[in-house]
Amino acid sequence: MHVSERRGGVQFSISSTGWVEDCDFQAVDVVAIDISTSAAIVRRCSIAPGTKFPVSVGSGRLEIYDSVIGGGRAATIAAVSEILVRNSHILPGDSLTVNAPIIAPGEFVDLAGNWWGTTDTTQIRAKIFDPNNRVIIDDIEQQPLQTEKNTVGGLKGLYRSPK
Repeated sequence: MHVSERRGGVQFSISSTGWVEDCDFQAVDVVAIDISTSAAIVRRCSIAPGTKFPVSVGSGRLEIYDSVIGGGRAATIAAVSEILVRNSHILPGDSLTVNAPIIAPGEFVDLAGNWWGTTDTTQIRAKIFDPNNRVIIDDIEQQPLQTEKNTVGGLKGLYRSPK
């Protein structure tokens, strides 16, 4: 699915659940993925830079895998509840990369195992607002990750057979 030139992208609210797969969000103005008192899984999606809040988790839980989250104008990821992102690109924007002002005890913004556009942890942490120490970024990937779809045959072709 291709979402472009819209004020908002996909929203889960009022205790709903669901998933978003293989979507391309282009020129979304305010929020591409919005979670409010809900839960969702996002896989293999791409959010172009320039959205005000590419990802926003107000209440509930969001999991993102194998995706590209382009830099936001206000924050790339805005979270006041749980989020898990793996094998993805979390790219800086015009302001904060992560804004996590109020994460409840026992909940975390788990962003380990991703590419941040740099390997400089000081530079990454400088763009994270986390007054309660709930954002996890350890195990930063050292290079961009493959986040594009591939067939099983295509994946097997990446490896040579032993002789």
